Order: sequence, then C-alpha cells, then structure tokens
Amino acid sequence: MRYSDIYTSIVSQFTHKHDGYKTPVFLLLGKPGGGKSDLARAIGRDLKYDNVVEFNASLRDPVDLLGTPSNDGDTTRWKKPHDLAVLEKGRNLLVIEELTDCSPQMQNAMCGLIYDGVVGELRLSPHTDIIASGNRTEDKSGAFRLSTKLGNRMRILDYDVSLDDWCEWAIDNLPEETAPKVVSFLRFKPDLLDAFDPNARISPTPRAWARASLIPTNLRSDLYFANVAGDVGEGAAAPFTAFCKLFDELP
Repeated sequence: MRYSDIYTSIVSQFTHKHDGYKTPVFLLLGKPGGGKSDLARAIGRDLKYDNVVEFNASLRDPVDLLGTPSNDGDTTRWKKPHDLAVLEKGRNLLVIEELTDCSPQMQNAMCGLIYDGVVGELRLSPHTDIIASGNRTEDKSGAFRLSTKLGNRMRILDYDVSLDDWCEWAIDNLPEETAPKVVSFLRFKPDLLDAFDPNARISPTPRAWARASLIPTNLRSDLYFANVAGDVGEGAAAPFTAFCKLFDELP
C-alpha cells in the first residue's frame, strides 16, 4: 500500500471507533528509508493527540517495559518506565519504531503492551492508539523474523514507496530552494527514488533524498557531489548533480 492509502486507512479507523472494541494496532512493514516513521508522525500531528511517544524497541530491553523493581513492605513493585507512563492518561499515540529489529525476547515482552496495553504495572490509557513500523527480513537490514504470536496481535500493512506521494510530501516539507530540483529529477529518473540494495554500502532511498536536499547548493561542485554521493551513492549522485547543473542554466 502507498503512503496516502495507509494514511487514509489508519486515520479513518482512529477517528471512527466502535464502542467496546479496541482499535487495531497497525504494523507498517517495508524497505528501510521509505518513510514509515514520517507517516506515523504525520498521523500523530494531524490527529492532535495529547501525547505522541516514539519508542524504539530495537534499542530497549524487556526490563525497560517491566520497569525496575523496588521493595514496598513485603512486596515488590515495579517502577514504570517514565517515557511510557505518560500514556496512562489522555488520548495518545504510541509509535513503536524498529519492531522487527528487536530480539525475540523483546518481541515477547511487546506482546502484552501491544495487544492489552498492559505490561508489569503499566496500564496504557484506553484512548491510546498504536502504530508500529519495521523492516523486512529479505532486505537484510538487521531485521529478525517477526514472531507469529506478535504478528497475530497486529494488522500488518505492506508499505510501498510511491513517487507521487513522496513528491507531494517533498514539496511540503523540503527546502523551497532544493525541493523543485529533487522532485523534477526523480520524476525524470523515478527508479532512483527507492533503489535500496542490501549489498551496497550506500543506496538511494526516500529518506536519503530528503537528507541530500539539505546540502547547501553553494558548495564547490566537487564538494557538493561528494556530499550528495554520501547520501545516495555515486551512481545516483552523478546524474543528479548533472541534472541540477542543467536545471540552473535553463531560463
């Protein structure tokens, strides 16, 4: 599914809920650098939640969900993780990043949080929506196989990069002086928008093009090329910088 279709699907279901039924948790699966995280952030911004929390599961341990133990008389209580405790009240969005990059042990720990909104003494507000994102194992980017029991707790949507959607996003979000060049070039060479290669050191992806658009265009030509190549690779940087030179010379 393309960016706009996923956005429409999730927003519709987050804003039109059935009484007594839990809103599904969405998992966006796609190649690295395609814009999955930006999509989740756009939903959080547009729906105006009380709190939007990004939780990178691949950088955390199961104990980070359960919390640290402390003695309370004859019992042990678990101190709730501070970044998730804010989700116990209000209308919230939890964005879980890199879900497929976390270990099997962490995936097990995420099951209760994702399906029931409960882990240890943490209780998410019933008005907390969840969007998770992850890379695919076939892209060899460090992703683990998603456990079947965790996958069964979510609605999995395959995220496909769309040139039209990305160009629309770029015009609204990238610097005015560079966005037209990047958009024009990628409409001329659409295959270079998302040419992720797991065997290449550097690949052109939507995320890389967005980063390249921030490079100062007044750099000396050789330095500008080197910086663009550092984002999208020399194979994409060569035609892009040539295109920019011609673009600037046109009346």
